[in-house]
Amino acid sequence: MRRRISKADVWHHIMSGLIMLGGTLGGAEVYGEYLREQHRSTQPEPDWDWSIPNRWYDEARHSGSA
Repeated sequence: MRRRISKADVWHHIMSGLIMLGGTLGGAEVYGEYLREQHRSTQPEPDWDWSIPNRWYDEARHSGSA
């Protein structure tokens, strides 16, 4: 017995395969980004240098321009 496959069925399976392929590749990219972010969070953040904002504040306050 011979069955005929319609073009709509073929396109449905091709598109489903492409969508699944995109989902797996996109998932790998998201996982890679997650790992990079995890690696960044384990590194200590540099201490903020508060001397510059403090100097600006002191200059503005003591310059008498208000």
